[in-house]
Amino acid sequence: MLPKLATNLLHLNVQRAAAAVQNGALRSLQTTHHGGSLNWAGAGSSSSGWGSTGGAKYSGKLYQGYTGAGRAITHANAGPDETEDPRLLSLQRRGIVPRRGRAASLAPSSADMRILKHFIARSQPSGTRHNSSVARELPSELDLAAQEASIPPMRTGLRKRSKSLSALPEMRVRTARAEVEGEDEGVDANMRDYESWNTLRNSEDAAAIRAEIHRVRTQVYPFNIESQEKPKGKGKAPIRRAPQPSTAWFNGALNALYRTRTPGQPVTDVVRLYNDMLARGVLPDANTYAVVIAVLCERDWEVVRALQALDTERIRASITVDADPNKPVLPLSPSEILTSSELQNALPQHTETIRLLRAEIHLPAALALFHAAAVFRGFARNLPLATFARLLRGCAARGERGGAVRVWEVLEKRDTPGGPSKSHYVPAVFRHLIATYTSARDIGGAEEVFSEWTKAASRGEITGIGPGLAFLGPSARASRDDTESDEAAIMASSGGERDVWDEMVVAYAVCGQGARAIQLVETMMDGQNGAPKPTAATFSRMIKAFCDAGDVGTAYAWFERLRGMGGAYTPNLFAWAHIVTALGSSGHVREMNALVSSLVGDTSPTAFKMRHAQVRVIVDANLVAIERGAAQLRAAQSQPTSQPVPSSSKRPNHAADMAVTEHERQAILASESVTFLLNTILPHLPALSHAHQSGILRELALRLVGPGTIGIVSDDRAVNLVVDRARAEVAAVKAAAMGVFGEQHQQSLTYHPNPSEDIMAITSRAAGAAIHELLTALYAARRLELGQHVRLARAWCEVTAGVPHHLPARGIVDTLPGSQIELSEADWQLIAEAFATSLLSEVPVTDAALAALSKGPVHVMNWKDVARGAVNVIGPERTRVAMAEMGAEVVAFIDSLVAPSPVETGSVAGSPETGFTSAEEGEVAHAQPAYIPQEQHSPTSRYHIDPLQSKFIDEYTLPRTSVTPLDSFARFQAGMHIGRLPAPESIGRLINALGRLGAVDKVQFLYSAAQRALACLENDKAWQAQAWFQIEDQMVIALAHAERPEAAAIHKSRIIAQGGAPSADAYGALIAGIKNTTDDAHVARELFEEARKLGVPANIFLYNTVISKAARARKAEYALELFHEMRAAGLRPTSVTYGAIIGACCRVGDAETASYLFAEMSSMPNFKPRVPPYNTMMQFFVHTKPNRERCLDYYQAMVDARVQPSAHTYKLLLDCYGTIEPVDLASMEDVFKRLQQDRSVPIQGGHWAALINAYGCAAHNLERALSAFDNIPVHAQPDAVTYEALFNVIVTHHRTDLVPQYLKRMSDAGVHMTAYISNLLIKGYAAAGHLERARGVFESMVDPPVGLAAVHNHPGHSGQDGVKHDISIPVGAPVFREPSTWEAMVRAELGAGEKERAAMILDRMEDRMFPVAVTSRIRSIMGDDGSLVEPPQASSPA
Repeated sequence: MLPKLATNLLHLNVQRAAAAVQNGALRSLQTTHHGGSLNWAGAGSSSSGWGSTGGAKYSGKLYQGYTGAGRAITHANAGPDETEDPRLLSLQRRGIVPRRGRAASLAPSSADMRILKHFIARSQPSGTRHNSSVARELPSELDLAAQEASIPPMRTGLRKRSKSLSALPEMRVRTARAEVEGEDEGVDANMRDYESWNTLRNSEDAAAIRAEIHRVRTQVYPFNIESQEKPKGKGKAPIRRAPQPSTAWFNGALNALYRTRTPGQPVTDVVRLYNDMLARGVLPDANTYAVVIAVLCERDWEVVRALQALDTERIRASITVDADPNKPVLPLSPSEILTSSELQNALPQHTETIRLLRAEIHLPAALALFHAAAVFRGFARNLPLATFARLLRGCAARGERGGAVRVWEVLEKRDTPGGPSKSHYVPAVFRHLIATYTSARDIGGAEEVFSEWTKAASRGEITGIGPGLAFLGPSARASRDDTESDEAAIMASSGGERDVWDEMVVAYAVCGQGARAIQLVETMMDGQNGAPKPTAATFSRMIKAFCDAGDVGTAYAWFERLRGMGGAYTPNLFAWAHIVTALGSSGHVREMNALVSSLVGDTSPTAFKMRHAQVRVIVDANLVAIERGAAQLRAAQSQPTSQPVPSSSKRPNHAADMAVTEHERQAILASESVTFLLNTILPHLPALSHAHQSGILRELALRLVGPGTIGIVSDDRAVNLVVDRARAEVAAVKAAAMGVFGEQHQQSLTYHPNPSEDIMAITSRAAGAAIHELLTALYAARRLELGQHVRLARAWCEVTAGVPHHLPARGIVDTLPGSQIELSEADWQLIAEAFATSLLSEVPVTDAALAALSKGPVHVMNWKDVARGAVNVIGPERTRVAMAEMGAEVVAFIDSLVAPSPVETGSVAGSPETGFTSAEEGEVAHAQPAYIPQEQHSPTSRYHIDPLQSKFIDEYTLPRTSVTPLDSFARFQAGMHIGRLPAPESIGRLINALGRLGAVDKVQFLYSAAQRALACLENDKAWQAQAWFQIEDQMVIALAHAERPEAAAIHKSRIIAQGGAPSADAYGALIAGIKNTTDDAHVARELFEEARKLGVPANIFLYNTVISKAARARKAEYALELFHEMRAAGLRPTSVTYGAIIGACCRVGDAETASYLFAEMSSMPNFKPRVPPYNTMMQFFVHTKPNRERCLDYYQAMVDARVQPSAHTYKLLLDCYGTIEPVDLASMEDVFKRLQQDRSVPIQGGHWAALINAYGCAAHNLERALSAFDNIPVHAQPDAVTYEALFNVIVTHHRTDLVPQYLKRMSDAGVHMTAYISNLLIKGYAAAGHLERARGVFESMVDPPVGLAAVHNHPGHSGQDGVKHDISIPVGAPVFREPSTWEAMVRAELGAGEKERAAMILDRMEDRMFPVAVTSRIRSIMGDDGSLVEPPQASSPA
């Protein structure tokens, strides 16, 4: 929080006015308190955070400090916290509310100002005013010396011994001497802080410094303001207080905090320590003020530099296709940086940062504190010159002329006891004054300052820095050749004269007087009038100034001139950076490219190395030129009859100027940019820059292959670019992998985790992501040929060491028919892999494509995987015909795939002896990778199993690890690039983990790689066979969890055909993945019985999945049978087991058994309360056997068990009060209010539906139900469940006339119709006598495939865990019939007396192969005579 400055507690009342300024200055600091900052809740408070050993910020291992100017800005959004002042807390505890002061004021009150004017007027000797041209700018209200000396005297409360301010310096010296020499009773206490002061002076550890300050404040000098004695009379000084740390100790502590402060860190700690110093009544001296002012100025300088950096980013962001090249974007002035909206508009992502930066202004506080110290306290000659320089630098950065003039006047009046001295005339002061007027665009003021400089220099009144700067922190650094860097010397002792001249050159250039700037530079070059010789820094500043003024032509001309002159005039790094940025942002792309091209091959130590910012400008400027040229070319091609527009170029010597039209000129410029990027930037950027700039290279490639460059970048160039980038990524991955494994043999390696492992994984993952993104962009924009597809597929295989990417694979499949290019055996092998990949993804393949594949060399192709995929996708007959040309062996294999049961035939069996899908396949399909590398290796020589890689991959399985399965996969890929594979068991575990994440592509890749690992075990057949079974079993589990049951079944069949059996986990995963069939429980039971026949020992997971499927199908008897069987086998049921079995009992209405099992579950010693069992019991007593009291009992039990209610829990509570008689709408609304206040649970459609249903159906109030629906907030748009409740109310009230308008609203809102809404419409129309409308609704729906359940009918329902499983469904998607839909239509026909139609509908339903129980139940509603046996019931989802 904001540190609130303590009120003035100084011993001398004469300091009252000065303290007012101090308080007002520091109280306005917008510096916030964060968790690790100093806690000033009272010196003796236990809540103090000073350096405590438990402090996470300073003593924790994770603290990295502050590393940027904008780091602390995020803490600057809080205002003053009055409760942090211990004295205010004391007053509040006594019931006294003090009046708030002017916390935001930076100046003393009017009364204080009158007093201070009087004091200064009396202490100012007559005739001492300097007639400086700068001093004339001082505002009259602050020009104290100019006030009349005849101001009437005022009562000030001064003690008689202190009759004027002139006594203060002597008193200060006497006080300081008393502290050292021990002239009062506090000497012994004050002597104790010398050791602490020495510790603070010598320590560089920020945490140790804070700990020492905390120790002294709380243990050596405990302080509590409430215990201090008060003065006994008005105007009397307070009596002596308890001993306090000396001023020297506070100075040492402040200086230690300043010395160890990192750039960007808040100044909170220093300000609070200064506040504490005042609160204790310790008198600050000149060094105190110097440190605090230095901290404020440094932080303000960081804020300004951060805003300037954002402004530079704004200029770079302006390089867009839509930008006007004739109107370059210029830097904002200091005043515009603080106020202009251009910054936020150009950088919306930094809006909050900009706001916080602009709110953090420290210069006014520093100026006010300086005025208090220098004028009111008389410390002007005691303050180090660096203080004046820092203040002037801050004024220059913010364009604060008034503040600079005030500082100048104080500096001008400095004197010494021996007489006036001009030691205050130092170059830095004049330089910053000139910069101040330049920032305000006041060239006249800058010239006056420069004129005074030349006069002072001619009189020999210029000196270097004085003593005292070393005490303030980091040692003073002499200025370097380029003093415009972040660490420019504040007080330059050498070369300072040249800095002033340089600043004047900048002033002329920025203020639009370029001719005078050049004249001044030439004067320096000629050495006229005593001018210093210019250096590279001089020209760097001049070039930047011309660029900032928009005169890029002059800047470029001087840059080229300096390059030609060479020697000392050679442009330095900053000049290069300025000119490159200016040329790129102003549209001078050709000149910029020429400069960058000249750097290629320059290996000298002084060669310019571009930084990220310059590289970004170069890339963006060229890409904009390319995209602009491509856009104009496409526009011209789309309008062939338009008149040519003459070229607007003004460069007669350029090839583009020979173009007839503007779009042709732009096209030529764009082509040159393409050549420059491809031939210079992409291959040479690492050598031209400080880093590899991999991110920029990836983005550059992505935009070059994208749609914006079509017409300029050819397809061949785009493909070549992707291939080259793939090779570069592979090289990076190999380099990172060798950094982990090195060149040693696997037996000599030991595992030692280090950061290079993370680099390897990150590099591998980034490589795959980058090429995937490139391929996606390329295929989205261009149509390629077969040869290009093959090259791209091979490039992807090189990056991932796996199968072809699905985009090139699909391109190969589509373009192979009819292609006439010549293909090598390696190409055919890759093409076959592409077909297998596409078919594995169930991509349709034409018969012509398979026929074209059949013409290739069979002996090099993986035709068996192609055949399997084709049979699965297009069927065996079409596959047999299309692939017949491959020969009889292929046709026989296809016929073998069409078998009644894989368990009986073993047609898709694998071979545990070879580790491959079959013995024959092992020699063809996996003898080589999908691509042929430059070096030909067999699997056993190219790859080997590395125990280190196994341990490396398995890291994600360790407890409390930060490594994820995706990280391990990236490590796996990187290891493959250098031939290292983990053990098959590790691969299997990773397959399992990735399958649970749904990463099917990675699972298939690992399975292919596992075949190579199995091939490495030829010398250990037992291990090879065991590993084969493990890999296949893990594939079953992974694919089942990834919702690929058909693919999982293939691997299961392979295991069984080889005489093995899948594990219980595999069967459990298969059963858990069963969904969308007409009888999930029946399929689950069949799989469970199969596992029993194979002798698979069931585990708890397998039992839980089978019981859950049986429970959902209302097969409670079978579920209970399995439950007892599991317990008899010695397996202890879990809460999941109990939840499923309780649900089964509830679904069949067995309340007694459900309650008994719930009680048994709750009494288990290992019971972990979960939401579903409680929700199940509550739902039973809400919907099945309504009993509000029993429902609330289970809710209370859930609360007592500290289980957080889910969204479904709230839905049940709403129904409990809104549907069970007697309906309690007030309690229901209270529940809804609690739901709104529960931030952990989102309000869902089911909650609104419960309200609508209660109002409309239970309370029979249609208007209130419609009002509840209409009042749903916009952000909580109604879903299908909400509309279902609404239509239920409408149908209940027989208001079908309202149906059309709400159907339209539902469609406009993008909500998909469900079968349950259709059921309600069928019922409503039939009851209203509109049978044809009901039939229309029924016939507009479609049937799902035979044997599969309907989909898209439960988009808004949430499970008992409260998690909604929403999938965006298009409004126009088909609506599939549910069994309840058939029942609704049968009832409608029977209700209208249409017996024959009802019978026909029943026949149609039976043809759909629904379970017998379902069809029998619906047929039972029709009597023998065809009448309706029971009255129609509302149909709703289960």
